[in-house]
Amino acid sequence: MAQVWQIVSGIIINMNTFIQSLKEYKLLLAFTLAYLIPFTVMFVSKGDGEFIWYALIVVGLFLLIIGTLPTSRFPRGTVWALSAWALLHMAGGGIKVGEGVLYGLQLLPIYNGGGEMIILKYDQAVHALGFGICAYIVFHFLKRYCAEPYRFGVYAIAALGGVGIGVLNEIAEFIAVILFPDNGVGGYVNTSLDLVFNTFGAVLVMVVVAISHKRKQ
Repeated sequence: MAQVWQIVSGIIINMNTFIQSLKEYKLLLAFTLAYLIPFTVMFVSKGDGEFIWYALIVVGLFLLIIGTLPTSRFPRGTVWALSAWALLHMAGGGIKVGEGVLYGLQLLPIYNGGGEMIILKYDQAVHALGFGICAYIVFHFLKRYCAEPYRFGVYAIAALGGVGIGVLNEIAEFIAVILFPDNGVGGYVNTSLDLVFNTFGAVLVMVVVAISHKRKQ
């Protein structure tokens, strides 16, 4: 009976911590819901299973991040950046541009090899930004256990961590392909370009962080 009460007490304490985190980040919560609800309603009305799936992932990650803030101690700017990234992702699949959606828009005419081999698209820019943020999150955890000045390996591991999270994203997209045959995920070239830009974003952010820390020393 004592063990059951211990478990129940732990759940109550965690719920209180979660509610407190929501209160502290109520502006962020309002911002996130302000775009997540309309986009989700739109995806449901269109029967867009792929982006309903992504919206559920965003909700799950948001709850996880908010619920673990007392432990993770993410900088406020990082949490806002994650929410802004989710907004860009929802907009990419929800805003029509010509005959397609925003994700297919070429932002800069760097290269056009036809088909999926087009650089630089909105999709690729969002991938680079998002997994650059993820690399910084990994660095945020690593630096707790590493003394300054940080060695090259700390930045390298953080960048690789960001790339690894990018791989999980591609697995989520693969699940969408299996669950929803009528999807806009793209083929092998698109997936490969996603991985390239995930890597580019993660490495770029950690190079900027490393240079910033070097100048402060």
